[in-house]
Amino acid sequence: MSDSDRPVACVDMGSLNIRVGWAGDDSPQITTRSLIGYPKYKPAMFASGQKYSYIGDEAISKRGVLSYRPVMHHGENVDWDHMEMLWTYLFENELRVGMKDLSIVSADAVLGCHSRREKTAQILFENFNVREWYCGLAPVMALYGTATPSGLSVCIGDGVTQLIPIVGGSVVLESAKRINFGGRNITKYLNELVISRGYYFENSSTEQDIIRDVKEKFSYTTMDYWSACQQVVQYGSKVKEYLLPDGNVLSFGKELFQCNEAWFDPTLVQKEYPGIHQMIYNCVESMDIDNKREMYENIVLSGAATLTEGFCQRLQYEVQQLIPESVTCRVVAGNERHNNVWLGCSVLGSMTNYLYGMTMKSEEYDENGPSWVHRKFMDA
Repeated sequence: MSDSDRPVACVDMGSLNIRVGWAGDDSPQITTRSLIGYPKYKPAMFASGQKYSYIGDEAISKRGVLSYRPVMHHGENVDWDHMEMLWTYLFENELRVGMKDLSIVSADAVLGCHSRREKTAQILFENFNVREWYCGLAPVMALYGTATPSGLSVCIGDGVTQLIPIVGGSVVLESAKRINFGGRNITKYLNELVISRGYYFENSSTEQDIIRDVKEKFSYTTMDYWSACQQVVQYGSKVKEYLLPDGNVLSFGKELFQCNEAWFDPTLVQKEYPGIHQMIYNCVESMDIDNKREMYENIVLSGAATLTEGFCQRLQYEVQQLIPESVTCRVVAGNERHNNVWLGCSVLGSMTNYLYGMTMKSEEYDENGPSWVHRKFMDA
């Protein structure tokens, strides 16, 4: 940015994970959970020399004795005190650098609350005393992370799904789409399916982490859901076993593909949203006719939720069924797509001369206040 010999910090703040590192790097230096953990049994833990609070993955390692407090929900609803604790810990304890006079590049959700961006500016400039800050839209940053000048960026996180078309580097904001539906909805649905088989899982942080781990390790998406269900009736389902912390073994079968069907039919989890394939179709069809083919041929996925086995192939098939045969649907799913948003921040952060005129400076904040973010950054 303004000082080319000073490193630029890049932050991708998600509902499930936060990724932090330095501009120009190929991957974040730190990826950890976006939560704070507090002891359930304070007297006993303090007597054994335990801390008052635990942050990120350190809190996850002590599940069972801690109560979790998520920092944010659905890319919004931020617990500001906890966000400040999380950022302080990551920069001072993990990156081992103070935030004073630092340059920051971060990403924000599409169609988000304007007051959230203002509050972030207030904390960064007043509490952390950063030098300058740039905030980009997450799906835009994700496309930058793949070095793709044109395409439909489909960014699927734990709490929100966001779509933005980009044509020749220009963002088509009027076609942007967002729903508060993401990986955590699939985790919750898998939990419900397991309970329906007679297993009992408490709605505690420990049990939900187990279900999420099962989803990430074993779940998959079928190309034909009803055919897969019929095969289960005739031949049974593939079984995966999961070793629980107490030594017991839990078996999973058809629910491993049933849970992911909610991506294509959210009514399965009582959500009146379009399926992800229909959402993509609605987004592209709202665009100028000259750009539609290019968007269908460059559907770029990002987010850890898209790593599920079979998801990309099913999505490409479902979108293809909605469009003319003369148009080819192509879903682009790179190996690092779980880091695409952060990588976009890294790419922009390394373009110091280009980015300098786009950042909000501490002097601008002091003169104009938090609302100046809406003059500096792209709103959608």
